[in-house]
Amino acid sequence: NQCVQRVDRLYSAASPSLRGGAEREALLGAGAGRARAACMFFHIPIERELLLHPRLLGPHVTEHLKEKLLATVEGSCSGRHGYIISVTEIVSQTKGQIREGTGITSFTMKFNAIVF
Repeated sequence: NQCVQRVDRLYSAASPSLRGGAEREALLGAGAGRARAACMFFHIPIERELLLHPRLLGPHVTEHLKEKLLATVEGSCSGRHGYIISVTEIVSQTKGQIREGTGITSFTMKFNAIVF
């Protein structure tokens, strides 16, 4: 089925650290409903603002941002995009803007995700 092949391509294109076999299996389901379930999912670009505490700034800021993005976005539900199953690719991130008084840094992350 074309829908199942499209989901397979999305997961094989995602970097290994962003994909998981359990999510793919949950997407595809089993048996006769497999093709119908896969057709409900969409691969869309999303933009989110993330806030990072000052102690996490440093040489590993990109890893901290990726971890926070995955933890806050995957499995969440938004009124605009629906249920976000998995982040497949991080497209870009802005340079952080430090908020006065708190030191918390704001980053805008653009990424692609599988949603339904």
